[in-house]
Amino acid sequence: MKKSSLYFWPSQALFLGSVQDNAEHRHYAVQLSFALDKPFEIVHADKYELFQAVAIASNSPHQMEGKNGRQVILLLDPEEKITRRIAALYLTREPIKGIEVKFFADDLVRLRNSLDQGVSCLEVGGLINEIFAKLLGEYCLVPPVDPRIEKAVTLIEQLPVKKISLSLIAAEVHLSEGRFIHLFKEQIGIPVRRYLLWRRLLMAVKAVVRGSSFTTAAYETGFADSAHLSRTFKAMFGLSPSEVFKDSRFVQAVACR
Repeated sequence: MKKSSLYFWPSQALFLGSVQDNAEHRHYAVQLSFALDKPFEIVHADKYELFQAVAIASNSPHQMEGKNGRQVILLLDPEEKITRRIAALYLTREPIKGIEVKFFADDLVRLRNSLDQGVSCLEVGGLINEIFAKLLGEYCLVPPVDPRIEKAVTLIEQLPVKKISLSLIAAEVHLSEGRFIHLFKEQIGIPVRRYLLWRRLLMAVKAVVRGSSFTTAAYETGFADSAHLSRTFKAMFGLSPSEVFKDSRFVQAVACR
């Protein structure tokens, strides 16, 4: 069995390997997926489609099947400027959109080789940036985000996970809690509570990558217990964390930066 790799950064995650037994799920992240050899299947809205490369909007239900090949899966924070450019270019009319793969075929070959050889965070990050540049081509305008929501996101990132209060955040940006919840979803495209869950989940995953047990990671990031963390991971990624992390011979998880 070839080894899979998981790389986690503060605002993105990358999986290199073969996606198997992936259940229908949705997540906060914008997803970019690329076939390293054979096309993969995406199931959405009761449709089955084969892709070499695809972009998937935030919070869009889908299922991915790629057991007959290997894939690159990029999960990107929708708040990041580069992600907003990608979404503006590819995802304004439909939530799941095929991408022309020929322009970055060389980068995908290098990523495929890295599955066998292993590469550093710096090298993988450089390849990702090259793919971004080829995806975007000429400058694509970034949709503006309401400054109150930008400030709210900054506050959320600065506060300890167990001390985040929607009423407190709303007050800090001079909105009622109800108006804040509505505006957040309008601007970001996902309910604020699901956004908070996503952030907590990424923090928990990073803790596990750095050696914490699931129980400790769950407690530190505000989950009720390890079972709650596992259910949330499965719901967000469509994969069981026990399958992802159970055997370091086959899955290499790396926390970057």
